[in-house]
Amino acid sequence: MFLIKLAAGLALIVFGVRFLRKGLDRLLDGQLIVWLEKTTCNRIQALASGMVAGVLTPSSTALSLLSAQIVGNGKANAEKMLAVLMGANIGMTVLANIAALQFGNYAGVLLCLGVIGFQFAKLEWIRGVGQCFLSLGFIFVAMNFLKEGANDFISSQDVNVVFGVLDHHPYLICVIAAILAVLLQSSTATVCMGIGLAAGGVLPESLFVNWIIGTNIGLGFTSLFVSRTNVEARRLGWVNLLAKIMVSVLITALVPAKVFSVAAASLPVPQQLALMHTAFNVVVALVALALPHGWLAVLKRILVPDTPYAEEQPKTFLNPEALETPSIALAHATREALRMTDAVKVMLQNVWAAHTQKSAGQAKDIRTQEDAIDDINQQLTLYLSGLGEMNRFDRKWHFTLLSYSNELETIGDIIEKNLSGTVGKELVESFSLNPEDEAALNSLNQKTLLQFDLAVGFVTARETIAAQKLVKAKDEINAWCLAQKKIHYERLKPGDTRAISGSLCFLDMLEALRRICEHLSMAAYGFESTGMRSKKTKVKAPRKDPLTLPTAIHGHSAPENPQTS
Repeated sequence: MFLIKLAAGLALIVFGVRFLRKGLDRLLDGQLIVWLEKTTCNRIQALASGMVAGVLTPSSTALSLLSAQIVGNGKANAEKMLAVLMGANIGMTVLANIAALQFGNYAGVLLCLGVIGFQFAKLEWIRGVGQCFLSLGFIFVAMNFLKEGANDFISSQDVNVVFGVLDHHPYLICVIAAILAVLLQSSTATVCMGIGLAAGGVLPESLFVNWIIGTNIGLGFTSLFVSRTNVEARRLGWVNLLAKIMVSVLITALVPAKVFSVAAASLPVPQQLALMHTAFNVVVALVALALPHGWLAVLKRILVPDTPYAEEQPKTFLNPEALETPSIALAHATREALRMTDAVKVMLQNVWAAHTQKSAGQAKDIRTQEDAIDDINQQLTLYLSGLGEMNRFDRKWHFTLLSYSNELETIGDIIEKNLSGTVGKELVESFSLNPEDEAALNSLNQKTLLQFDLAVGFVTARETIAAQKLVKAKDEINAWCLAQKKIHYERLKPGDTRAISGSLCFLDMLEALRRICEHLSMAAYGFESTGMRSKKTKVKAPRKDPLTLPTAIHGHSAPENPQTS
């Protein structure tokens, strides 16, 4: 029976910590990563921001992913994010100290308040508060399970034999705690389990330090693993792990266990373990931040040398381990969407180079590039479909990314099937556009490249004003293209067959570039916010241009995609 209680307590702790993290994310409306990017101006501020992040997101895996994400985005260097990670290690100990207060008798109150707020409230922040109360209630119930299970467990005769062995080989406790920390991916859950065992008398005070050391080293390995996708992030993970190992060696070699027992003798047993956890991470932060330049310089030369930029770029930014935390997973998906944008832009530049240089070799791999874009879109869609419950902000951005990646895939089709086909026909038939038409197309190509930049700015900033700029630029391009068509028709001479062929080529290329600009702006319409609702333009069916050439002339052009209206 005691094994069931221990297993139930561990399961509730893991679920409670995970549920609490999602509740805090709902309460913060997904703005933690944005806030962190803006509050890492110096090491002291970064350390304080990390502490706040650790309190609000009590998951070392999530915070390691978040740190790696910010470093990979170039929003902060590794030294500042090291301070954030060290502060987060300290902040995450707050929940363990709360659990150590033994508020198990009040778990029912928290559960009742949590159900009322989470189940019946409509406002997102009230549901977030209710979810946090529910999570704390689960954790306190779990502590009661662990304590009862430990009390039953210690009455077994075999326990004395097991802990007799552990007293002579205390490093086994380090190994056990490290394995648990890696499997649970949460220092809070591992420490809370230790608190429950200590409260039940199973874990003796002489092994408290070993449990804390093992827990933190296990989480150091987890942080290193999730930071493997970026050179600077790997250095960050190595410094974090080496600092924990160094402090662990110093403590076990220089400080007897009795010193800790005497220092914390006046406190209840559970609080001793939680405070040791906090003290350990404070010392690790001091060691890691003492000489950050030295740490990173050594790692750069020995463990994580610089690699060429091309080799450093990952095949994908989609990290499955981030799916547990939607806000971080969406940040990874955003980077993948930006990578897809760059690929589509390069595809357009290659086709345009084939047009301007009159060389088919510039666009010889256009089909392969389009297939690669289709593959990125498929993988991104599958990744985003794996996200679970999200807050209001994350749901909005989730829809925007899905819409944006689909528009990019459509743009790839336009470039490959329409624009590339028209350029190929131009090269085969060896005709040239008149200088006025060529100048107009070059101007539109520059506007299209600028539209790509505006789209990147919108996806990066996630702000209403960036979406409005993108939509406004699209409307201006549509009006400009209509004016260019009128000018073109006015100078078109009847009866000139070669001029008609050039006219068809010009109009097809003009329309393809216009559609590309329109597709780039479509995701901005889906980015609903207070500012956009008042100014959002309704999507209407395209009205027929009375100045368009007859169907007999335009018959070979690709049909207008109804989504581009």
